Amino acid sequence: MRISVKVVPNSKKEEVILESDGSLTVKIREKPEKGKATVKLLKVLSEHFKKRVTLVRGAFSREKTVEIEE
Repeated sequence: MRISVKVVPNSKKEEVILESDGSLTVKIREKPEKGKATVKLLKVLSEHFKKRVTLVRGAFSREKTVEIEE
């Protein structure tokens, strides 16, 4: 299953928010430097869904597409 994700880096707390259009907004504490925020995003989503999550596109963008294993 592919999902669009908007990343909000450098947040005070980490949370996953389901938007009305079916996409996700994910707030993470990591700064958007050298891909650290992307790595943390994948970790947060895999813990949230309890499944393997891989990045499909948007490695250096705040708008990403991820694949969640079914």
